[in-house]
Amino acid sequence: MVEGKEQSKMLGELISRAWSDEAFRARLLSDTMPVLKENGIAVPEGVTVKAVENTDTVFHLVIPPSFQPVSDASLERLASEDVAILTRLCQDECDPGCVYSWDKSLP
Repeated sequence: MVEGKEQSKMLGELISRAWSDEAFRARLLSDTMPVLKENGIAVPEGVTVKAVENTDTVFHLVIPPSFQPVSDASLERLASEDVAILTRLCQDECDPGCVYSWDKSLP
């Protein structure tokens, strides 16, 4: 199974191909799982991946699963001007869909 940075690279290549090949794009959108498998991207059993496309009039807001409860104090701190919330597509050894906070007052 390909993981981490190599899998991210492979996904990037699929997206690039979808931008330049209309038939491939349509198939990636309609038959995501088989296309991933055909291109060497393993998806864990029990997980479903669905490709969607943002357009000029449609934007998909993806809400990641909540991994742990967040206290009211933490939410207030995250909402303050001193903290920026960073999200990233997780790679390597972090959980998919994780949310990181960054305290701007730290170096």
